[in-house]
Amino acid sequence: METSTPPPLPVRPSRARLWPWIVGPALVVLVALAIWSLDEPPPDVSDLVFEPLQLTDEENAYVQLTQVAQLLARLTPDESLDELEDFSSGKEWDDAKVTAWLSPLDTVWPQYEAAAKISRSQGRILTSPDTLVPEIGQMMELARFSVLRARSLLKKDRPDDALRIAVTSLEAGRLLQESRSSLICYLTGVAIQTQAFILIQHAGRHPDVSTDALRESIAALERNRVGTDALGYAFRSELQFYDGAISMLAREHAGGRMALAVPGLYKPNKTRRIYAELLRESLRVIGRDIHEINQAKHNTQVLFNQLRHRSPENFVGRILLNIIVPTFSSITERHSWTATQVSMTQALLAVRIHEKEKGELPASLAELTPAILPGTPKDYYDHTDIKYSREFGFIWSVGRDNLVITSADQVIDKFGVTLRIRPKPPEPEETLDGIFDR
Repeated sequence: METSTPPPLPVRPSRARLWPWIVGPALVVLVALAIWSLDEPPPDVSDLVFEPLQLTDEENAYVQLTQVAQLLARLTPDESLDELEDFSSGKEWDDAKVTAWLSPLDTVWPQYEAAAKISRSQGRILTSPDTLVPEIGQMMELARFSVLRARSLLKKDRPDDALRIAVTSLEAGRLLQESRSSLICYLTGVAIQTQAFILIQHAGRHPDVSTDALRESIAALERNRVGTDALGYAFRSELQFYDGAISMLAREHAGGRMALAVPGLYKPNKTRRIYAELLRESLRVIGRDIHEINQAKHNTQVLFNQLRHRSPENFVGRILLNIIVPTFSSITERHSWTATQVSMTQALLAVRIHEKEKGELPASLAELTPAILPGTPKDYYDHTDIKYSREFGFIWSVGRDNLVITSADQVIDKFGVTLRIRPKPPEPEETLDGIFDR
């Protein structure tokens, strides 16, 4: 009887033969991961670094304004601060309350005026999000009380004195913007000057204002026009704030330390290089027309849309950029707005001088040169002349939307940059609400 031979057992491959198939792909993955995790060389940011001015306290307007603001803070009751903005803007008014607030402050104003006359200013540069700058809020309160004082005089039919006091706020606002400091300091200076613009415009419309006071105010507006360098220094100071924010995250937050330590998920050099490129693009368009500013805003938005991809590569760095990068383009546009406000306010005061001397409004702003104005004030949105209509009673800028005034009762949206020569009664409420949202 024949017996069948069982089939041979399958031959198991030796471990030596399997090893290359295991190790090979693993090495490829490790090499790819190492390459993927590589960061760029450190970026060159030497063009974004600057040295602060070396000033003594006596020759530093920022220090002197801080000391005056601290003096005012000691002399004012806390409860007054809750209503201060509404009163300084004219939204509310109570003569007895205003007198009670201002009466203890007589010693403050000579020091405020002296500090505002100092020519140079160097503020504190913020190097971390946890840096406290209480003097910024105190200087804002000082400016509001000063505007409140000017508005009180205006209500007493003393427009010339109101203009003189408003000019001090113009000077203080300029010094904060030119303090080669942080963006918060620069924007506080913008807010202070905005208060002064509103008060000067109101005083300039007052029937009892003198032509001498109007001429002096036109010259003061020009002296306190803030150049592009001021915002440039404020933008450059943000690089130190960025570096400090990263350091604070690594130092104080366990989760942050872990996220920053994962290779590939955070590439510090690449992230800093992108931040520097955004900063340089913003510096490039300061003082340019609104079309270039809008194009830079569009380019920034395109870049951020590209940063939102789902790849884990530099994932943490992309999150940090979305959190830390300021709205550079909006602040750049605000510079154009402020410069244009200077021009429009000068035009309004010049029109009022012509009206008081000739008995009628000028047919065009060209009639005001060179007797009242050295040249037609410029619109910093498109670098052409400010627009004026005697027929419709408007002075205006093209703004961001190429505004054209076609009637006296035209409704202006919140983005319109306009002045009425004679505001409709009751006068439209003008406050600082939302000035940084434009």
